[in-house]
Amino acid sequence: NDLTELGAKDACLEGRIWGLLYGGAATIIGAEDGGGAGEPLNLGRIRSVDWLTTIDRLYLCPNKLYERGPRAGQPETYWLTTSANNGGRLFEQTPNLASCEVHESRMLLWPGVRTARRERDANGGWDHSVLDKTWTAVRTFETLWKAVEILMTDGPTGVYKITGLLEAIS
Repeated sequence: NDLTELGAKDACLEGRIWGLLYGGAATIIGAEDGGGAGEPLNLGRIRSVDWLTTIDRLYLCPNKLYERGPRAGQPETYWLTTSANNGGRLFEQTPNLASCEVHESRMLLWPGVRTARRERDANGGWDHSVLDKTWTAVRTFETLWKAVEILMTDGPTGVYKITGLLEAIS
């Protein structure tokens, strides 16, 4: 298939946007090489590329890590989960791709913003979203507006003055 027919440009743009927005995304490559989704992609045996599907990181969970070599500690395979809302299918163009193991060589991974290794490990192997840095500012702004609202409702409290009240009480 031609890259234009596959929508490669749109899939890559969507992957980059979702990567930044969600802290990670992947474009899964539907390559026909005789291997299963959980096996490494054999570049020499690719007969066709039938589809491209971009998903955010919420559908992917690191499953198996490389044990040796330069990629030691990085995910070798991911577990792809699909929502029950669509009958176990990811999208219409991928009817055979339900919850399964997918090798990292069959995906283009789109990162989020640069994240420290320790934080990435605590985040299930994924980066932070570009929105994480702004969240504190948005939360502070919301708190300030809530304080202004309280002041506005308490502000117009009526004050009555009675001449000579203090002398009458004492």
